[in-house]
Order: sequence, then C-alpha cells, then structure tokens
Amino acid sequence: MLNGNFAEAQMVLHRAVQFMPGHIGTWHAIGWCAIFMRDLAAAQLAFEEAISLDRNFAESQGGLAVTLALRGQAQSARETLRRAEGLPGRSVSADYAAAILGGETQDAERFEKMARRILGAQRDAEGRSLADLILRP
Repeated sequence: MLNGNFAEAQMVLHRAVQFMPGHIGTWHAIGWCAIFMRDLAAAQLAFEEAISLDRNFAESQGGLAVTLALRGQAQSARETLRRAEGLPGRSVSADYAAAILGGETQDAERFEKMARRILGAQRDAEGRSLADLILRP
C-alpha cells in the first residue's frame, strides 16, 4: 500500500479479513485502498463494516466521514465527523475529513501543509514520520 500498489494491497487485505473478519484495522486499510483507487462506494462499505464491529472507534467514524465528504454528502459527513470528534483518541481520518469539508484540500499548497501537519505527528514502527514516508518526492 505504501508503494502505491493499491489493487494488490486490497486483494491481500480482502484475503486477510476472510481469516480475521473482526480486525478493524484491516477494514480501515481496505477503505483507504478503495479511496486511493477512487472507489468511494467500496470505501464506504469498508468503514461501515469497521463501525459495525465497534461504533465507538474514532478512526472508523473519521474514515467514513472522509468517504462521505469525498462523495459530496457534506451533511452526512459533518454528522459523522462530529461523532468521530466526540470519541476518545485522536483520529487522523477525522482531521482529514475536516480539511476536506473546510476546503483545505482544494489548494495544492494548503493541502500539502495540512497533510504534513496531520501526518507529521504520526510515526511508523521505526519512528519515521508518516509525512516523510507518504509525501516523499
């Protein structure tokens, strides 16, 4: 997925949920693969599946809010975003949904600043910034 091979990643992730259907993080990854491939209906289904497993997980609600915002369903996206923001824990997806709804993603410069702000605080297992990994030239 980090190498941009979303179709292959999605295929592997779908195989994984056959064996671990209750693993919320795998459903999130399926949703993000679908978003990157512009299959917003599939993304919505993946995040809804994650919510069916635990409706109180902010990242699931945030992912659904992103999907709804990208689908042009602003009112539903705002309602879902409010749910995400009301749950414990920080949701990077909710931050992204707020940026979409606030118009930050329309301008390339503003989008990069927003992405660096959101992803800069997140680290992988080796301590590298996700902003550096994802936004590398």
